[in-house]
Amino acid sequence: MRIDVFHYERPASTDPDDANWIVCEVSVSAPGVRAKTQASLRTFELAEFERGLRAALTAQEGDAHFESLEEWLELNVNLRKTGRARVRATLKTHAPAVACSLTFDCDQAALCLALEQLTAALAAFPVRR
Repeated sequence: MRIDVFHYERPASTDPDDANWIVCEVSVSAPGVRAKTQASLRTFELAEFERGLRAALTAQEGDAHFESLEEWLELNVNLRKTGRARVRATLKTHAPAVACSLTFDCDQAALCLALEQLTAALAAFPVRR
């Protein structure tokens, strides 16, 4: 799964409810499955997911959850004490209405890399108050 962040949807807005939407492209590629959609996500939802992922990695176990308001993307990460994680993801498009769900396992190193990249994205597109 990959999320590319392009820009704030409303860069001139001073209202936090409008100012924190970012335009992204979310794509999934796995054997037999490819899906891609444009999505608007909110920075504070991504920041909350970052905190949850960081807490799970610090404790070396736990859960992190992300769900976008407009239901483009849902992620659930369950890190076990063994250092392995189960990731469940659902990507939806709205026109046409299609949903792609997948579950995969990864190790703690992959989650550390994902956290690093998420932190960099939030540094480039911070929550605006």
